[in-house]
Amino acid sequence: MKFAIFTDLHYDAIHDGDRRIREFIKSVKKEKVDFVIELGDLCYPTDGNKHIITQLKELGIPCFFNVGNHNSDGYPVDIVLKFLGMENSYLFICIWKCQIYRA
Repeated sequence: MKFAIFTDLHYDAIHDGDRRIREFIKSVKKEKVDFVIELGDLCYPTDGNKHIITQLKELGIPCFFNVGNHNSDGYPVDIVLKFLGMENSYLFICIWKCQIYRA
C-alpha cells in the first residue's frame, strides 16, 4: 500500500500554488499511490478554488481532507466541510498491515 500526504498548500497565500499542486499530482500518478491525505490549509472554500478539489478527485483514488485554520479563516466550518466533501470535521483512517517505505 502506498499513499501520499501533503499539507499547507496555502493556495490563496503563496504565489506558486498552481505549480506545487501540479507537481504533487504528477508525483502521485508516477508513484501510483492508493490514496491521498491532505492535512489542512489547502485553500479557502471559494468557487475559484474548486478546481483544486476537482484535480485531486480526478486522480481516481480516495482523497481524505482535513480542516486547517487557514481553510476556515473567515468561513464557517460547515461551508469548509461542504467544499471539501466532508461529513465531519474529523478524520479516522484505520490501516491494517501497513509498511512504511523510506527513500
